Amino acid sequence: MVQHTTRNRLIGLLSAALLLVPCLAVGEGEEDGAELKGIVAAGGHGSDVTDYIGRVREFDLGRESQQPDLFMSLYGKAGENWFDGLVQYYDEETMRIRIHADAGPYVSGYHDSRSFHHWLDHDRLENLQFRELVGFNEDETDKPGGKMTTHEDKDPYGQYAVRYSDAKHGAEVKVPFIPETQLRAEYREQRRLGCTQVRGVDHCANCHVRAHRGEVDEETR
Repeated sequence: MVQHTTRNRLIGLLSAALLLVPCLAVGEGEEDGAELKGIVAAGGHGSDVTDYIGRVREFDLGRESQQPDLFMSLYGKAGENWFDGLVQYYDEETMRIRIHADAGPYVSGYHDSRSFHHWLDHDRLENLQFRELVGFNEDETDKPGGKMTTHEDKDPYGQYAVRYSDAKHGAEVKVPFIPETQLRAEYREQRRLGCTQVRGVDHCANCHVRAHRGEVDEETR
């Protein structure tokens, strides 16, 4: 479902870019003082991943196949109305959309959203092997016993990552009959979605540290 949605989103962005090209070719609008200009660029990128991704490619999906990307910037003006838009698409996890528009001298609004992919650490817990020293035998070997710390990684081959997204929306209205008075409304939503490594400790006579995969689904409004 994610791949299907992403494919439709990308097709929509490319279609919008193609429809925009004839408009840009017109140059100056027919209406007096109207203006429309912008940039459209479509291309691709690829990665060469031969080993464990880890933190080397911390903000990249690390796919070895060719991936499409898109950049589109558009500015338009007609009288006292104007808008400025930007679309950057790198992959289904990493993109940026920004739109700012004024409808006449009194009303303006904006939308600004971005998202990116972030690989997280995988702790192998190898530093958590410990036994308390209680003394030495006559042959200078360690005596058995003592408190111990052991570890267990229940997801040893796990790769952990979250997708962070941040969206801001706002509108502003100037009150014409009250000088220097503005009404403003803003809304922001942040979200982290993915998986991470979760650790827990069992403690009785000894300590045993366990690690396993945990889901991340956090939202702030």
